[in-house]
Amino acid sequence: MLRIVSIDYKRYPFLADPSEFVRKRWPGLGIVDLIITKSGVIYERAMDIIRNVIENASIGKPRYITEEEVVSFYAALMIIAMVGSRWLVDRFALTYSKYSALLLKREPPETVEAIAKRVGIDLIYDPVKAPRIPLGFKRGTLVYRILPYSMSIKDYLVYGKRLINDPKYALVNQIVDGGRVYLEPDIAIRIVEEAITQYIKSMVKPIEEIPSELVDVVKEIKNLLARTSKEGVGDQGFSEEAHVIDFNKFPPCMKKIIEDLRNGENLSHHARFTVAAFLARIGLDVDNVLELFRKTPDFNERIARYQVEHIAGLRGSKKKYMPYSCQTMKSLGLCPIDGDCGGKNPLVVYWRNIRRGIKKTSFKKNA
Repeated sequence: MLRIVSIDYKRYPFLADPSEFVRKRWPGLGIVDLIITKSGVIYERAMDIIRNVIENASIGKPRYITEEEVVSFYAALMIIAMVGSRWLVDRFALTYSKYSALLLKREPPETVEAIAKRVGIDLIYDPVKAPRIPLGFKRGTLVYRILPYSMSIKDYLVYGKRLINDPKYALVNQIVDGGRVYLEPDIAIRIVEEAITQYIKSMVKPIEEIPSELVDVVKEIKNLLARTSKEGVGDQGFSEEAHVIDFNKFPPCMKKIIEDLRNGENLSHHARFTVAAFLARIGLDVDNVLELFRKTPDFNERIARYQVEHIAGLRGSKKKYMPYSCQTMKSLGLCPIDGDCGGKNPLVVYWRNIRRGIKKTSFKKNA
């Protein structure tokens, strides 16, 4: 039986056809026409979205009228394309995908299924054929873990590639049968969230010529990026000399993670944890560690500071965490080399390299 699922485009504007809504509400106009006037609900909401994305990693308060929210989303997308910041594109996509994931957790399964298909995942909800894994008895009743969703192995690997180094999402820890991966709702929605991020990022197309009426708008957004230290922090975000820390002596894994941070990559939880633990252990203070994380698309000052202070032993149990061992780094896909660099932990490698450097310097002075 064919099921007709209605999608609320006010909640998921990236799935709507904006031209349809523009024709319905503003016949004879285009999105550019609605923003070059720099007035009206579309321009104001688009700028509100962009400011909230940059400053708070949120979309702000949605408009009540669906047409306005949909067209404002695409107007914001157009302005962001004009700005030409990869970090802003990533943060915009991540902000909407995380917002969507929260909504999907409250949607009926058929809506989750339909939205997943719209962003490229052949997700199927079938509670009848769902695998049931016994977990044990609770008050005399056998409790099961039910996996009502499934998707192809290909989709799982493509859209979950950033997550699968985490044991929770590793393919070996999932139930696979007949070429499909069977999933609990929270894991299925997490993979859909990743697909939404990629879907929105793919919507951003380069704009070679900026309308003269919007040059100052683009400049305003660039200034906002600069003021909030979210764009262009560059290498000054990590001062090795100020803390007598030699970046050249870092093991390859830490060099790679820090390079990714400086490039604004959206790193996995494990990568963020281990580099924060490593930097805290070698003496970098919390503020300097945070400067490195500022370029990540989902950066949130309050949350990041709490997490880094916790890892550094300044909060909670006051335990100062160690970075992952080299063996764990390899199992998580965080080691960029095939062999090893002579240690069991990145810290061991770093301090060994430091000692070797000191010995070489001493030898040269005595020669």
